[in-house]
Amino acid sequence: IEGWGTGLAGLVTLSRLRMVPAHQRSHVRVIDVAAPLEQVPTAGPDEPLIELLARMQGVGERKALIVDDDGRLVGIVTPSDVTRVAGFQSRGLRQRSHQMLMPRLG
Repeated sequence: IEGWGTGLAGLVTLSRLRMVPAHQRSHVRVIDVAAPLEQVPTAGPDEPLIELLARMQGVGERKALIVDDDGRLVGIVTPSDVTRVAGFQSRGLRQRSHQMLMPRLG
C-alpha cells in the first residue's frame, strides 16, 4: 500500500483478503487488511539476495518488498521467484558442466 503519508504502509495479499468475510468486504478498508511493514521483509535493489532470503525465512507473508532509497516500491520478490531463478541458474550450470565432460565428436 502506498500513499498513506510517505512511503509504504503495508502489504495486501490474496490470502489476507480471503480472510475478510464476504459480507464485510464493502466496509473493510485496505489498510485494515494489510500486513504492517514490520511484518514484511524489505530490501534495497542492490542488497545481496542471500541476505534477503535469510530474512524471508519464517515470515508469515513470505514476500519481500524491494524499495529504493526514498522508500518507494520498485519490486516484490516471492519464494517462487527465487526458486525459478535458482532453477534456471543450476540448470545452466549442469548443462555447461555436462558439455565440458562430454567428449567432442567430430
